[in-house]
Amino acid sequence: MRWVQREFALRAQGYAIEQVHGKLLEERLVPSGKDRTYSVHGVEERLKNKFYWEYFDWQGVEYKGKHSLIIDAKTLSLVKASF
Repeated sequence: MRWVQREFALRAQGYAIEQVHGKLLEERLVPSGKDRTYSVHGVEERLKNKFYWEYFDWQGVEYKGKHSLIIDAKTLSLVKASF
């Protein structure tokens, strides 16, 4: 979870997706075993994943989740604006 939060924080600070990817590898925040499959595409997918934005799809319908967000609203807003 910490590494996903870091991805969002870096993107909110203006880092390009490729830079976010490199920074997390450099900081060794990618969980052991995931470092081989950790990709730039995966970073982008997580940053755009509805789940982190409080939504999810179930049987073709979008719902607002009741789960606690792990990313604060300000960071989410900055990331959204970056796309």
